[in-house]
Amino acid sequence: MYKFNDIENLIEWLESFVNRGISLFLMGEPVSPIQAAEAVMSMSGAFMADFVHDNLGCLREIRYDMVRYA
Repeated sequence: MYKFNDIENLIEWLESFVNRGISLFLMGEPVSPIQAAEAVMSMSGAFMADFVHDNLGCLREIRYDMVRYA
């Protein structure tokens, strides 16, 4: 698990995935590394990242969704 205290580090980390052709989504919408990092670091609530792989086990998408508490 990665924990980022600095938005620039999170942006760099996400950019490393995008540079390898991996797509980013926030609440179902495609986003840039900057958009994803800003939302995850600034919005109230917690986000969970799902790492989506294809049938060969290759990472294809990172999907951030807000976690809702019951």
